[in-house]
Amino acid sequence: MREGVTFHDGQALNAQAVADSLNRMLDPDYSTQRDSYVRGITVAEAVDEFTVDIHTDGVNATIPLQIAQLPVIAPGTGDTVGENPVGTGPFVFESWDRGQQITGARNADYWGDAPSIDAFTVRFIPDKQTSLAALQAGEVDLVLDILLVPQALSVPATEYSYIALNALRPDLAPPEIRVAMNLAVDKELIAETLYEGYARPNDAQHLSPGMLGYNPDIGPFPYDPDQAREIMESHGWNEDNPLFLEIYAPIGRYLRGVETTQAVATMLNDVGFNTEVRLAEWTRFRAGSRIRGEEPGAYDARYGWNSNEWFDGARTRNFLVCGGSSSKLCDELVTDLFEQAGSTTDQELRNILYQRAWARLHENPHAIYLLQQDLIYGATERLDWQPRLDDEYLVSEMSLN
Repeated sequence: MREGVTFHDGQALNAQAVADSLNRMLDPDYSTQRDSYVRGITVAEAVDEFTVDIHTDGVNATIPLQIAQLPVIAPGTGDTVGENPVGTGPFVFESWDRGQQITGARNADYWGDAPSIDAFTVRFIPDKQTSLAALQAGEVDLVLDILLVPQALSVPATEYSYIALNALRPDLAPPEIRVAMNLAVDKELIAETLYEGYARPNDAQHLSPGMLGYNPDIGPFPYDPDQAREIMESHGWNEDNPLFLEIYAPIGRYLRGVETTQAVATMLNDVGFNTEVRLAEWTRFRAGSRIRGEEPGAYDARYGWNSNEWFDGARTRNFLVCGGSSSKLCDELVTDLFEQAGSTTDQELRNILYQRAWARLHENPHAIYLLQQDLIYGATERLDWQPRLDDEYLVSEMSLN
């Protein structure tokens, strides 16, 4: 570990603080939402002041990726971290006005290069038009997920939109039904009309060329509503006897997410579904989306994005394997391939195994695969900042002209 680093409250960052933070996330009573980041870890222990041993239940090739994003909090702050976070970063938390804003100030004792900006405010503005007006008036310098702005900053991202499907629901269990759903959606039309050139159909996988596990032999499902209707008819569903489906979408969370969901619903209704869109605020939507597919209250379908800041096929494991924390699918072959890939450090073999898994998921889709979307930000002319592929917007990397 780096020596001489202190938390914002003056305590030293040492091995015990790291071990305690990691073990806290392993505690089942804590019920962390970062379970994918601690998968395979059994315990962490401080060996000396600046050395931590991390024990696993076997070989785990993604441990370096997992621990790179694990937050370490100051000792004794676990019960208050949600309202008063104390870390070691370049900015110190100052205040939180619930539903309104969060403020932070430059950490004078930061161990790294001092950020250019002295202080920042994060404002919560749920309405996009209000956000745009604030940007145009110079009241804010950066707005997330917005089009038609004075300065649009964008980057082709590791973000993949989809409609997750509950394959554990009997009516959606036949893989052919979920293939039909993919054939029913005109992804090119959605990309052109709703995203104005900032999106394109993804390759029916939550990976991009160059990522470990990307399968170059898989492409987007074609738009073929006639074939989709034939499949639905063969399973007894048609205009006179449609398959009822509810698709949930969060309000104000994703760029054009609600509009995309509504477009998908309309297209599904054209091939033998009776689809209704349910909107929910983010907290309620997120809680519902984490209900396992076989449990009461599980969504039939939901809109979502998957980011892959690991650039690795392992990042998608938790909602693709049997019993995954967010899984709505149980395919024994997919699960076995993911488990094999997670238990070897042979990168060439891991790449092949993930490719096979995605080939299978093309036959037995867990979702309607939609778009690979660019990250789009609206910015004032005075802001100097280059968007990141991982969708992190770090104030420490920004400056004002």
